[in-house]
Amino acid sequence: MARSSPLRSETFHWTFSGSRDAIWTALADTERFNEAAGLPRYDIEERTDADGRVRFFAEAKVRGVKLAWEELPTNWVRNAWFSHTRVFSQGPLATMTAELQLQDREGGSEGFYTLSARPRT
Repeated sequence: MARSSPLRSETFHWTFSGSRDAIWTALADTERFNEAAGLPRYDIEERTDADGRVRFFAEAKVRGVKLAWEELPTNWVRNAWFSHTRVFSQGPLATMTAELQLQDREGGSEGFYTLSARPRT
């Protein structure tokens, strides 16, 4: 039985003078966030299973390496948190999850953004 690779995570903490509502609008826009982070655009294909479930599959190239993954449904509570996981079928990663938690604080809000990845090998 093969052992899975260890999960690796990094959390980033930011403080904002704006409200959670204002911050949510900027950080929950995945396409804009990915572009600001310098990630490449990617193509998404919708596929419907025999049972009617719609699934989303994507592909991109990063530094000449082809990546392919399934976009799992994002879980979220508006202006509070989200969790978004990709399950890779091609490339160096097995999974990657991005999680954002926003909290009120005096004079604004704060955000905790955690990226977790499990290498394929």
